Amino acid sequence: MLYVPLKTSVGEPVGSLNITDDVAMLKTKRPMSGKCFVVTDEQTLPIFANTPLKLVGTFRAVAVVDDDRLTCHGVAPNCNLTRQQLWSLLSQNRTKSVVIPEPELEQVDEPEPDDGAIMSQQSEPYAHPDVHDTEAATASFSALLHRANAVYERIDTQHQPMHHPALTEPLAVPAPAPAPKPPNVSSANDWLNEIDTLLKGAKATTVPPSVVGNPFPNTFPNSTWTAVSGEGVMPHLEGEWKRGSELFKIIAVPGAYAPRPPKHLFGFTRFIRTRQGGYWIKLLDR
Repeated sequence: MLYVPLKTSVGEPVGSLNITDDVAMLKTKRPMSGKCFVVTDEQTLPIFANTPLKLVGTFRAVAVVDDDRLTCHGVAPNCNLTRQQLWSLLSQNRTKSVVIPEPELEQVDEPEPDDGAIMSQQSEPYAHPDVHDTEAATASFSALLHRANAVYERIDTQHQPMHHPALTEPLAVPAPAPAPKPPNVSSANDWLNEIDTLLKGAKATTVPPSVVGNPFPNTFPNSTWTAVSGEGVMPHLEGEWKRGSELFKIIAVPGAYAPRPPKHLFGFTRFIRTRQGGYWIKLLDR
């Protein structure tokens, strides 16, 4: 395993690049603006935080570029590239980087299972405010709120105190229950908690998880998967994947491809198409 620290021009560590069996994983200590590139002796490719990248050629350096400036970088131990030489190399090769084409939206009759292609990735944690929702995304968002309302209505009903009137009191007619309130999503953290609650099925009737076969044998080899569903729970798959000494939890939510994931799927940065359909993917460290 190769560990390459990522530092600013003044030597402040901001992250690292870990390389195991020619697979690179970028780790950052804090959010950073700009784009990150990995440079080998054969090509220059963009890399995203916490997303595996298969390297082609011998690793030379990693660098973050923001507004045409080299903000931080790291080089291989056996590479003597200077900061100026790395910037010159990036300026020449960024235009030659491999471009991942937009996938065809038409479904083929006999698709190849789990081709491992990265259909969509985003470096920003939130959707840009000027992005217009598609009709499908709006419908998905409305369905999620409807399910959340059902969960909150059931929680409020279960926690209403029981009234025990005295024997001499006339039987009181119970007041109608208040209308359920929509979930309060005042911040990104609250919104993520709401999504996690729906995925985990807190205080909901959950069907026991069932073991399913690995739907992503090429992208996540030797991983194990279970299907999770139930009343008030967003149907999805949960998997565990071990790569070397690292253990990851994977959440896969079925859905249709879009240039960006639906708004209710914050943190889901990849879309993979399989024989059973497409899935939005979220990768978590164990």
